[in-house]
Amino acid sequence: MTPFQKLVRAPGLLLVVAALLSAAGARADDGDEVEDSGQVAAVQNREYRMGQEIELAATLLPYDAFYKGLAPTASYTFHFSDTLAWEVFRIGYSVDFDTGLKQQLLQLGAQPTQFEQTQLFVTSNVMYSPLYVKGTLANKSVVHGEGYLLLGGGAFDETDGFHPAPDAGLGARLFLSRAFSLRLEVRDAVILDSKLTNSVDVNLGIALNFLAPG
Repeated sequence: MTPFQKLVRAPGLLLVVAALLSAAGARADDGDEVEDSGQVAAVQNREYRMGQEIELAATLLPYDAFYKGLAPTASYTFHFSDTLAWEVFRIGYSVDFDTGLKQQLLQLGAQPTQFEQTQLFVTSNVMYSPLYVKGTLANKSVVHGEGYLLLGGGAFDETDGFHPAPDAGLGARLFLSRAFSLRLEVRDAVILDSKLTNSVDVNLGIALNFLAPG
């Protein structure tokens, strides 16, 4: 009996081969379907773009136990792209309010060496904005905003003179229009004096955006 005759008389073997071929073809089809069934995500471009920015703000210095400071501040920022900017300078002058703790210590007989108070501060920071958000307000209007990080440093003028101070911060921006936005920030500076003093400030300001890319 020839091999072909044996193959013809073995229908079971033919059925097995046919089943294997059919399964292989089905797997190939499934593979094609997996390749073609990728998820599609739509990412919108930013509606508000930044160019150059001037901010006027009120800054609260609440960290020190002996005094609280309130400082008018101004800054200028140059935006290289949607995510990276340079806050070229930020300058503020603090008006300090005594909390009364110093007087209480003196009445108790304590003789502190010196109470340092921040007066003038000037800083420069890199601004990184990885988060841009778009949402609805009470289902009536659409709002746009972004979150950003700040890292840099500057100098703080205290009672005994100027001291260098690296700083870092977190901020959020709410766009009011293409030209105006609100900024809320919390920054922490480490003043490199003899005690490595921390100076925390909370900043709320309005910013003017101009020369933004179309």
